[in-house]
Amino acid sequence: MVTGTIDQLTARERDCLRLVARGMSSKEIALALGLSPLTVDGYLKEAARTLGVSSRREAARILAAHEQLSAQAGETPPQNLGAEPADLAETVHSGVPLPPKRSEAEPRFRVPFLSGPVSEAGEANK
Repeated sequence: MVTGTIDQLTARERDCLRLVARGMSSKEIALALGLSPLTVDGYLKEAARTLGVSSRREAARILAAHEQLSAQAGETPPQNLGAEPADLAETVHSGVPLPPKRSEAEPRFRVPFLSGPVSEAGEANK
């Protein structure tokens, strides 16, 4: 892991990578940070390129490992990011509160017209 390349990540790229490490999708990250999903994808692609990896998850692992080592060494985070919050589920460095974690039992999206039973003809019963 090269520290110089990690230092080249922007605050938004770091925020997006931290949320990827939590298992969030681009749409969920976009909602949490008030961005477009395409903008989030752009940040993640650039972060992966900067770190020299091919996937957003690998980039997130590298950042998490770097921040863990920095915390153990007693280093302070860069000034533009502020102090590391105790629980990333509550906030990101940009100060935007995150949506609550969803359980896997709940669907991501509910489509009202698809929730009713379907007849043999393929039409929803009313």
